[in-house]
Amino acid sequence: MKLAYLNGLWLLFTACGVLVFGWAPATAALHSVLRKLRDPTKEVAIFREFAHVYKQNFFKATGIGTMFVLGIGALLVSYVGLVTMAAPLLMRFMFLSVACFYVIMSVFLFPVLISSRCRTFSVFKLSFLYGVGHLHYAVIGIVFVFGFFFLSLTIPTVGIFFGVSLPAWFVCQLFVKMEEGQKVQVGGVRKVA
Repeated sequence: MKLAYLNGLWLLFTACGVLVFGWAPATAALHSVLRKLRDPTKEVAIFREFAHVYKQNFFKATGIGTMFVLGIGALLVSYVGLVTMAAPLLMRFMFLSVACFYVIMSVFLFPVLISSRCRTFSVFKLSFLYGVGHLHYAVIGIVFVFGFFFLSLTIPTVGIFFGVSLPAWFVCQLFVKMEEGQKVQVGGVRKVA
């Protein structure tokens, strides 16, 4: 039920930000609330926390979201260029490599934004390093998000109530598991979780 409520908040705050400027801060707020809801000992005022994080991270998240969308646009323009000019195999391979790295980086972009206090470009770098350093988690996240997207196309009601919140919850679980694994590894003895 909380996921449906969070999805509704995401839609509301995205609309308040005139869609273009609202989706990234709303996604950051969603990830922040999901992270705080993991602790069963704390009571979280979901709306208040969502609104607070939305306002607090509005400009930084909007900047990151804008750069992210511009990156997608650059990839699409490059793809169209490769298709129309019958590019050599090496150029196609380079494009595919960059696109794969971009998708891997995008999985952990908002969890890194919320969990770290670094500059804008460092968020991209850290999310890329998290994705490459924990490639199996990144692949699991990508498969889940795409699988859920296709499920939402088949059953639109699922997408309406859980379209953003459930994939964000899943990615949040993966990210926290990665962080816990790093804490164990940094502590000296690596234990298998």
